[in-house]
Amino acid sequence: MVSVRNNNRAKKNPANKIPIYTNDPDAIYLLQDENPIWLPIKNNIHTTRINSNYGKDLNKIMEEIKEKDGLLVFFDSGWIVFPNEEEIKNNFQQFLVKDTSDGAIYRIKN
Repeated sequence: MVSVRNNNRAKKNPANKIPIYTNDPDAIYLLQDENPIWLPIKNNIHTTRINSNYGKDLNKIMEEIKEKDGLLVFFDSGWIVFPNEEEIKNNFQQFLVKDTSDGAIYRIKN
C-alpha cells in the first residue's frame, strides 16, 4: 500500500499509462490498484515549513497532465497540504471528466 506518510513520491505509472495526480494517493491505490502521483504539497504537515517550490512544481504537473492527457483526481476528503479543487479551477483551464459523490476527475485543457 502506498502511504501518504512516506516522504517518497508514489511510483510513476509505466510509460504506456497516463499519469494520474491526486490529493489522496491511498484511495486510488486501494480502489484501482494504480500508483498515482502526489500533487505537490503546500507545506510540510509536521514542520509547517512552506514549500518554496510549490508554484513551480504545480505548474510542471499541470503541463505534464496536458502533454500526456493525464488525469487530476480530487477527493473531498483529501489532505489539506495539497492544492484543493478550487485552486485548480481558479488558476488552470480544466474540464470535468466525471463528478462523483466524493470528488471529481479533471483533465487540463491545452
